[in-house]
Amino acid sequence: MSRSSVEIPERAIWVIPAVLVACTSVSILSTDLYTPSLPHLPRLLSTSAETAQLTVSLNLVAYAFAHMLHGPLSDRFGRRRLLMVGMAGFLFASLICAAVQTIDGLLIGRVAQGLFASVPSVVVLLIIREMFDRDNAVRIMGYYGMAIGITPAIGPIIGGYIHVLAGWRMNFVLLALLAAGAFLLVCRFLPETGTRDHSAVHPRQVVRSYLALLRRRTYLRYLLPLAVMFGTLFAFVTAGPFLLIDRFGIATQDYGLYYGVLVLAFMMGGLTVSRMVG
Repeated sequence: MSRSSVEIPERAIWVIPAVLVACTSVSILSTDLYTPSLPHLPRLLSTSAETAQLTVSLNLVAYAFAHMLHGPLSDRFGRRRLLMVGMAGFLFASLICAAVQTIDGLLIGRVAQGLFASVPSVVVLLIIREMFDRDNAVRIMGYYGMAIGITPAIGPIIGGYIHVLAGWRMNFVLLALLAAGAFLLVCRFLPETGTRDHSAVHPRQVVRSYLALLRRRTYLRYLLPLAVMFGTLFAFVTAGPFLLIDRFGIATQDYGLYYGVLVLAFMMGGLTVSRMVG
């Protein structure tokens, strides 16, 4: 897609970033909101702890691999349209997770959630790049980073209390409601950006582009440390609730406070690095 020629009204400087943050925050909450419920799933769904942990692992696998599709799809069909599809699909996947009676059904719902939850993480950055000039884009990315950094910290806190007060299914009902709200915001406030490229989804072109990217040593030097870092983080997201709630007896509603320490350290590390770069 080429850079957008959409005329941006003054209010869009704040309204559009708020919509983009809402979409990304909803996708992030898809894991963090219900992690306090993980240690309880083996008893509630008559399964093993290892299978319950797959609801996080398979979600992450689907989330990661879908990234490779969303770029070409947004080039072909448009950023706004794909973001609408992503939020609508996420809504229905969340309702599936809330309604299932077996662990197999939950695994299917979580994979579907991962596929749709990864749409904002790709499309949002493209929209910011295309709609705003360099100075505004940098400013917006700063606020955007802060907002999505806070979401993983508050998600488990809210999810823990919801689990205790209303049960684990209500976490997915809340996700569906938030996705519906994000969908309506996209429909109301977000314009289309860029020009569609009808050849963007041609398999040969997509494969050629990714192969060219993987040949870049500079790209790989940045990619591999990030992969290790996020792999470690999600290892804790998967095993942490069992360790703290089952092994150490932490109350379900208090798990988010302990997880928040990790998120705070993550944010402080990012802030320190940004200052060191300057």
